[in-house]
Amino acid sequence: MVQSRFQRGKALAELIRRFPDADPNYLLDCLACYNEDPVQRISDKMVSFKGYYPRRPLQSEPGSVVVKNQYLHFLATELFPDCHVNLLRECLLPQKHSHIEAVCEKILQEQQLPVRLQSGIIERHEFITSEQYRSQALNQLTHDYPNVWKSSIRAVMAENNSNYLKSYDQLAEMGSGGFWISIRNLLKHWSSSATSSTVRTAGDKSELAEELNIIRKRRLDEQERTDKVFATTLNDKEYATTGAYISCECCFDDCTFEQLQSCSAGEHLFCKDCIERYISEGIFGQGNLRGVSPIACMNSSSDCEGIFARRVLEAALSSHVWKAYELSLTKEEVSRSSSSVVQCPFCDYCEIDDHIRPLSVIQEYTPILVFCTACILELPVAFILASWFHGVAAYITLLAVHISVQWMLHFADWRDQIRIVYKRIQDRHRGKCFQCRNPKCGKTSCLLCSKAVNGLHSCTDDAQDAYRLYVEKAMADAVKRTCPNCNLSFQKSDGCNKMTCLCGYTMCYVCRKDIGKESYSHFCQHFREVPGRSCAECSKCDLYKTESDDSSVRAAARKARQEYLAAHPEVLQHMDKAETPTIGPPTTIEALYQSLQTNVQFILECIIEIIV
Repeated sequence: MVQSRFQRGKALAELIRRFPDADPNYLLDCLACYNEDPVQRISDKMVSFKGYYPRRPLQSEPGSVVVKNQYLHFLATELFPDCHVNLLRECLLPQKHSHIEAVCEKILQEQQLPVRLQSGIIERHEFITSEQYRSQALNQLTHDYPNVWKSSIRAVMAENNSNYLKSYDQLAEMGSGGFWISIRNLLKHWSSSATSSTVRTAGDKSELAEELNIIRKRRLDEQERTDKVFATTLNDKEYATTGAYISCECCFDDCTFEQLQSCSAGEHLFCKDCIERYISEGIFGQGNLRGVSPIACMNSSSDCEGIFARRVLEAALSSHVWKAYELSLTKEEVSRSSSSVVQCPFCDYCEIDDHIRPLSVIQEYTPILVFCTACILELPVAFILASWFHGVAAYITLLAVHISVQWMLHFADWRDQIRIVYKRIQDRHRGKCFQCRNPKCGKTSCLLCSKAVNGLHSCTDDAQDAYRLYVEKAMADAVKRTCPNCNLSFQKSDGCNKMTCLCGYTMCYVCRKDIGKESYSHFCQHFREVPGRSCAECSKCDLYKTESDDSSVRAAARKARQEYLAAHPEVLQHMDKAETPTIGPPTTIEALYQSLQTNVQFILECIIEIIV
């Protein structure tokens, strides 16, 4: 017998009274499965779970955007730090309860997961957006781009998870589509743009306020750069008119006072370009300025005792040269320390490892280590042979063993053996992972392969897999379109540019406008003698021609490669590494030498462990 709405409401109220912390959506799904005595049967089922059942979120309403974003953050940072956030979000949105369990089941069924650029990091634009935010973003974009069809804006928002910043940038790249279309759209949207009042002040508390401030800051920065160029040009004109140029004492070029920097003595002036070339050559070229502080004056014709102060170098050098100089100072300071250093492979952060003595101290004991190792290798053999032979035969045998051992130890590279054993002991003391304490990085890396550690880690993993998957996803996203009604993504393989979604929504593949009413009249109807050429009579979209997918794919792949390699520079190192395998079994001499080498390393490890 099917339950009435009143009966289901009454049963739900009784279940909530019995289990006040249970998720109501989960209880409703359970009620849909039981028709006879549902309250008792569901209660018995939940009691049998021993307290493990979907619970109501503590702060927000179940199923709200805030709660789902909390689940998404946990999935993207803790459970699946390498999986692309788009897949996690698509799996999470349809769920009404047991969100984490349901998403985990779906993800684990996937044979290959798309990877993201930054492992364990979820960006602001990747979170689930509320209906209020989407409405505000649509109105604001309509106000920002009055010359673009509103349906095209909705389609672009659907492709960018309804994020305002991403949609704003993509619409700026797409353009308006022609002068007359811009005028027509501007007049059509004039009334709605004027009445919607979407322009917000910096004090607005909406979700969109922060992103509007970012756009405003972009414009201010661009205006500042423009003003700086104008002021510099005007200043040069005034110097040229008055003839007040000052010569650089290095290149002897005419410069304004603002383009010059002086040494601490105040006697010599150099242009910023000469100072940067001098420092760059000293760091990247000859290397004579790496770790040098302070840097002496560049003037070579006199005995100037002046130096370049820190503020002078910071003002004259570009950001990457200044960063390289600071890094060289840090490395020089660290190299003076007697302890070994552990550095994060993703940034400049490093720590001094003072748990064991440095290698240089251990190498001072090389003669003692050699003598002890030889004695340990000879004594067992000497005792055994002494019990077998007597008299002269015993002495001859012991002498032969001693000469053999000394001969084999003579050809052993002791420094290399000590270095190998020291590295083994060092790895055992340090562990296998290194946690970076830099707040801008914070990554966990493997001390053996220098790759990022996310969950289960194996040093034998192919470093190019994640790189390849990220580039492939970017190439696929470059040619896809997304329906703004049902969020279904698709790609045109053949045919005309009138695209009809499964939900019935009709859009133009070129400009993404809703053409449900226009149909084919949205496209150019004029005859062209040469097919494929642009129409000279109108600026409507072409029915068949689109922008080259190949060029879009190549541009997206190039951008994805640059982004991934910039975020993961260690991938380039793994690309060039190729191990040469050993073919066939070792010879008798090789096997004997390997056995001796193993025994020597074992003895050294025991002795060095005592020393450190």
